[in-house]
Amino acid sequence: MQGKFLGDVTATANASGSALHYNVTSDFAGSTTRLSGQTDLNGDHQTTATAVISNLPVDRVLAIAAGRSTFHGNPGITAQVSGTLQSPRRTRVSPSPMARLMGAIYTLADGNKLY
Repeated sequence: MQGKFLGDVTATANASGSALHYNVTSDFAGSTTRLSGQTDLNGDHQTTATAVISNLPVDRVLAIAAGRSTFHGNPGITAQVSGTLQSPRRTRVSPSPMARLMGAIYTLADGNKLY
């Protein structure tokens, strides 16, 4: 990305019996990102995982993706998923108040109504 430092990623994985336990951390664009979970290595690969992203600087992410940005903010999100690749289930997604506000601003900027 034009020689810009985007952040670090650290990943660990350990197998115990038929279960693979994993943890991933990153400071992409200055955020704090964590993913942890476990996947059964047998059968349909039942998985349970949680991802938490906090302090994600919207202006940096949009600048990386689009080359420029006029939005600012540091939203966060927590997502919990479970299931299999064939039948995934999202159990919970909780955007931070800032993420909800940024979504509303984006919607209005596109000329759409919020209802």
